[in-house]
Amino acid sequence: MIVVRGHDPTADVNALSFSPDGQRLASSATDGFAKLWDVARLADGVPVWAADTASGGWLSHVQFAPDGGSVLGCGGRAVWMWAAADGRLLHRLDSTQANTSVLVCSADGRFVAWTGGYLYAPARIQTAGLARLAPHRQLRGHRNATGILAAGPDGLVSGSADRRVRFWDWDTGRMYHELTLRGYVRALAVSRAGDRLAAACSGVVYVWPLERPPGSRRKWRVPGAVRELRGHSRAVLCADFAPDGGRLATASEDGTVRVWDAGSGAEVRAFAPRLGPLHWVTFAPDGLTLAFSSQRGHIGLLDVDA
Repeated sequence: MIVVRGHDPTADVNALSFSPDGQRLASSATDGFAKLWDVARLADGVPVWAADTASGGWLSHVQFAPDGGSVLGCGGRAVWMWAAADGRLLHRLDSTQANTSVLVCSADGRFVAWTGGYLYAPARIQTAGLARLAPHRQLRGHRNATGILAAGPDGLVSGSADRRVRFWDWDTGRMYHELTLRGYVRALAVSRAGDRLAAACSGVVYVWPLERPPGSRRKWRVPGAVRELRGHSRAVLCADFAPDGGRLATASEDGTVRVWDAGSGAEVRAFAPRLGPLHWVTFAPDGLTLAFSSQRGHIGLLDVDA
């Protein structure tokens, strides 16, 4: 295990994203910085570049574009796009969504969506063309803050404090399915093949197969029978499927990263790095490494057996 303090020790490192080739890792934190790291040299603690949003607030999320050529981030009322090679600012878009807290790129690289909001107020999801952040649509429906998004082959998935998970079509903005859970939806993940969905409320993780009913002509897959994964003692803040969809990793405020068999729901491994509450976890493209972050500025790498 490798751990560095990549951001201010008072900052929550709220998102991590591997480049498509797995050689770089992007991070964002409440200190207002987006940083890019060489995975092979993470232990040095020196980023390839660091971009200060200079927004007077924090950065809430970061993600590599699917082609690996740019890194996107959001926070406050803005969305940024930086060149992955050198951190040069390519585009900045002012958001009409207050308190923008999360973004996600479509699997095909055509769109990016972002959302956020405040508790007890309706939230909107905004979408834009990824190439130049050209505004596309506004999706309405969540009645409370929306703090997590995920993308799969079929569309966009959103989770909210209104206890709903909603499924949207990128092109039309149509909501084509909805789930109601037991509490604030804080984590979401869709497997790359689009055949599994994971969501978390408090310390419980839920996993569904995504399927088309037999004989159905529907374009989209919808959730089947749910399986509950229990083991965390505090809120789960992030979930991510391995590239092959066979495992699911979760990070929690209880200070652990847990790896689960996505099919059976059995816990495979648990890691307790003793860094305090953890926020983010993501698989590298080869499925053999996990990156995780803490709410105290840490970024870490874990080797996981296939």
